[in-house]
Amino acid sequence: MHRTLRRLPSLDFLRGFEAAGRRLSFTLAAEELFVTQSALSRQVKALEDALGMPLFERRHRALVLTRAGESFHRTVTEKLREPGHCIRASGQKPVSRLVNPWCLAIAALRIATKCADMMCLRCKNKDI
Repeated sequence: MHRTLRRLPSLDFLRGFEAAGRRLSFTLAAEELFVTQSALSRQVKALEDALGMPLFERRHRALVLTRAGESFHRTVTEKLREPGHCIRASGQKPVSRLVNPWCLAIAALRIATKCADMMCLRCKNKDI
């Protein structure tokens, strides 16, 4: 596997982050994704570690996106929606709930690019 691809966050981690950011709750996001709250929390922590910055501020019984988390959440949400837009633009009706793998690959690469940009920004600006 190419070195860059090994450093990219898992698509499952990004889906978990998106759901947690939208619901502002690891518990509700975990229920939505059919995983445990603990597993989802560990996925988000692994994503934060990979990016080198906190995406959430964890408070007592509350979850709040940081500024970096808000920006990253907007990007991830937009890119995760792209496969559906891609299918609609192609004029094809999706079969069941299957997603065109090319559209998913394009969305994943765009998310990966944003992740890489954020990691570079973190390296240049230690204050973030």
